[in-house]
Amino acid sequence: MPYVGKTNPLLDKLKIISDEEAETVDYVVCVPASTPSRFTDDFFGDCCKCGVKVRYRWHMPRKPKKICLECAVKEMEAERGTK
Repeated sequence: MPYVGKTNPLLDKLKIISDEEAETVDYVVCVPASTPSRFTDDFFGDCCKCGVKVRYRWHMPRKPKKICLECAVKEMEAERGTK
């Protein structure tokens, strides 16, 4: 394990929230529907920004808008004022 005894910089930035709190977030970031998956029970929808077909797992929050990874990156960059 590469992080035994160390902190993982990426994991240190993640915040674990309850299912109830997850239902109140702005977006669920999804992969393009064309992304291969080993699962046969994936859900599909459209990105709320660009309309591309997206794939997500059945256990993801239902209420938040679904957004593709590319649009999510653009949203985060705009939020931080970077490009």
